[in-house]
Amino acid sequence: MQHRSLPTEQRRSQWTDMRDGRSPLAGVVESFLLDRADLSDRTRTNYAIQLRDFAQWVERRTRRPAKVADVSPDTVNDFVRHREHHGERKPEGSRHQARNACVALKSLAKFLAVRGIWHDTGASALRHVRIPQSDVVRRHLQDDEARRVVAAAAGGPQGRRDRTLAVLLLGTGLRLKEVANLKLADLDLAEGVLLVRAEGTKGRPGRRREREVTLPPEVIRELDRYLRDVRKGRLDPEALVFTDRTGSPLTHSGIAQIFRRLKRWTGIDALSVHALRTPGPALPPCRLGRPLRPPGGRRWSDLRMVRRYATGRPREERRRAPSPLSGLLDRPTGRRSSPQVAALRTLRSA
Repeated sequence: MQHRSLPTEQRRSQWTDMRDGRSPLAGVVESFLLDRADLSDRTRTNYAIQLRDFAQWVERRTRRPAKVADVSPDTVNDFVRHREHHGERKPEGSRHQARNACVALKSLAKFLAVRGIWHDTGASALRHVRIPQSDVVRRHLQDDEARRVVAAAAGGPQGRRDRTLAVLLLGTGLRLKEVANLKLADLDLAEGVLLVRAEGTKGRPGRRREREVTLPPEVIRELDRYLRDVRKGRLDPEALVFTDRTGSPLTHSGIAQIFRRLKRWTGIDALSVHALRTPGPALPPCRLGRPLRPPGGRRWSDLRMVRRYATGRPREERRRAPSPLSGLLDRPTGRRSSPQVAALRTLRSA
């Protein structure tokens, strides 16, 4: 018995007709998440949560399973307004949650248009839906606020570890994900640097780049004291730097919980891990030993030459740069001299 195959045009039409506006939304969302392999795991998880909440909201509203046709401007605008007043993490809702939901739905609508499943004359059905502005206010911490954070961290049940975390974030500007993925092999305290691996930083897969971060002397002192006198857990090079009281690795959510607790203790509403990444106006105009002005007092019209100048400086010169924590902590120190670095190298090799 011979099996006749359909012509190419008919096969393509048959495949497209399999899913349309009447198709269940759940199956299309699964294909969308599989297609967006360029997203980070955290973003993909957030998209899945927002789209799940949208489908559940449509089902409660219409008393039927959500369909692809529900991804329409009127329905999405109603859901976004609903998220402004009713949310998951915040029952009272917020514009920030509404913004996250709108971004996920617009990305889904673009996918539906590209696949030819659901579109408006070939374009995204939500192209005219406006993304609301977030109500999350981020600002930099002032010097006195940074001191309060360090003091509160030192007074907790894991004071030495939490103080080290706060000083590390203030002195290096690392992201939360980068601190959570920091391993013992990435630290070189004798040279005063740490390595941020490509897989542990922010960005889309394939575009992430590892980088070397210069450590201020205050951060080196805190890390050395924590690693030698406080830290518990495995000591192999691939072990994570920060652990809990039992020696288990401190997770991303665990570090975030520490700073949520510090936010309550200090009463600083703007406190977050991100707020510690950038100094306030009282701190020196230098970050990670990277000067923002070229030698001789000249000025640049844009940031292209700043980036080129900053990344091209030798390690020894970056080590002599001013510390961003100078005068901020209780015992400010200057940069180590070359003889001190040589002595540390000798001790390490011995």
